[in-house]
Amino acid sequence: MNWRELGDVSEDVWYDTVTRNDGPSELANRVSWQAARPHSRLVLAMAGKECRWGTTENLNKLANKNVLNLKQPLQGDGTRAPGFMSFPTWADGITAAV
Repeated sequence: MNWRELGDVSEDVWYDTVTRNDGPSELANRVSWQAARPHSRLVLAMAGKECRWGTTENLNKLANKNVLNLKQPLQGDGTRAPGFMSFPTWADGITAAV
């Protein structure tokens, strides 16, 4: 199956999943859900694997609000700065990924 065809979950499912797993309210909110559309089903599932819905990280920092653990982009010389990207909001991190 093509991941682009997975579609969306409802706003209620998004909110319930994040809050049931003690995720931050900013990630559970409508703005974050809308940022994930039209791939909210995939983003929600990946958020569960990558950061336990905004509750824990292995290598990344929660303060980065980088729900999908995006790495720094390649620079002009083809190298990559170390570390993960950082975003001001969870929705901004989702937007960068989608």
